[in-house]
Amino acid sequence: MRREYLEYVKEYADRLEPYMKELEDSGQWRRLERSPVSNYSFGKDGVVFVYRVIQNGSSSMASKII
Repeated sequence: MRREYLEYVKEYADRLEPYMKELEDSGQWRRLERSPVSNYSFGKDGVVFVYRVIQNGSSSMASKII
């Protein structure tokens, strides 16, 4: 996603990453990566999040890229 969205989109600003952390803390998924990407889209920087979903107490085989 474009990095700027994390700052000015009201649904994301100060809400998305804390919610992702809440899901991680509750054992629903585990963050594998948070990577900044230069020139991600239309000359704007971005951030790529990669999570592994936890199912029935164990990691699923597939990771979700968000």
